[in-house]
Amino acid sequence: MIEKLFKMRKLIKIIKGIYLGGNNYMNNKLFWYLYNLFKPLKYLLSFSNKVRIDDQLSYNLEPMFIEPKRIEFYVKTPYKKSHNTSNTINWRGLELKKFPKLNKNNIFNELNAGSLYKSIQHNGFKSQKDLGINNNDDEVKAAIDQNGKYILINGFNRLEISKVLSLQKVPIIIVSRHPKWLKFKREIYIYSQEQPQGVYQQIIHPDFQHLTFHRKSDKRWGIIKDNLPIKQGSLLDIGSNWGYFCHKFEDLGFSCTAIEKNYRWGYYLKKLREIENKSFKIIIDSIFNIDNPKYDIVLALSIFHGFMREKKLYEMLTEYLKIIDMKYMFFEPHVEHELERGYYKQYNPDEFIDYIIENTCLSKSKYLGESNRGRKIYLLS
Repeated sequence: MIEKLFKMRKLIKIIKGIYLGGNNYMNNKLFWYLYNLFKPLKYLLSFSNKVRIDDQLSYNLEPMFIEPKRIEFYVKTPYKKSHNTSNTINWRGLELKKFPKLNKNNIFNELNAGSLYKSIQHNGFKSQKDLGINNNDDEVKAAIDQNGKYILINGFNRLEISKVLSLQKVPIIIVSRHPKWLKFKREIYIYSQEQPQGVYQQIIHPDFQHLTFHRKSDKRWGIIKDNLPIKQGSLLDIGSNWGYFCHKFEDLGFSCTAIEKNYRWGYYLKKLREIENKSFKIIIDSIFNIDNPKYDIVLALSIFHGFMREKKLYEMLTEYLKIIDMKYMFFEPHVEHELERGYYKQYNPDEFIDYIIENTCLSKSKYLGESNRGRKIYLLS
């Protein structure tokens, strides 16, 4: 009887873990399929919160700071003000035009916006609120389509001037989001609420900048970018999560491979790659199943200590390190106090580096800096 109760409790725990999409369960392909079968049920049970969540995600009373280059299209017909912002866009009848390639002469002669150009050039790009104007009718406004692309609704001259001046970011008010994009954004939002510390990595797309992130990947990226030993080549990101670093490295011209064994994370990894029009390769599998690995750079950021839990995993990692052909590795170990009791190996950062050098083709290490949570980043070569 006790044994049956124990098995029942274990089964209930597994079902609950699958239903919630627990990270430990999403490494199993069957459990990932079952999770997707549960998704309609989860949606129905959370329907009462849907309107509240959509209200929170749909409208931005304050401008969001966005890179001007992200906006490639604008509406052909003039923007019509409406008190119901959810109905300002007729998505099926939307007539789009691609931004022409303008320069300073076009702005002065064709757009007759020379004075505006000089004002932005000398004073920076200011929102109406920054200018002390209590009216947002003249703000730069955009909508987001089903693929996460920004479409300019209002403020053509100012946006083009910001592009010509190569401004990094400008304040833009989002007046509408396509229902399909809102559905995906809602999915990400619910995921972030389910995690105690939010989404693990920052998401590249600016429409998610309001979320809570567990790791500030921009700080780690800054350290890595400032210490790149080569300007292009092949890269392997082990435990890629949602692909932040592959997005960044591809922007620099690297040929990237993201490997992630968690199927749920792999789903978001693929979706965000598609949204950002990236082409890096994605492998949803264990690193131990990659044959003849050969890369110029390997990223091992806060990942290898997970293989220290058990003797079998430790031995598998050791054998894998012996066969991987690489020129450089960016390595971020854990902080000593983070390891739980019972780990098979309890390496401190220096011992961990010695272990990697002993079992790889690498021979030197260089300390680069410290990321958030006190974790150190090294370049091994």
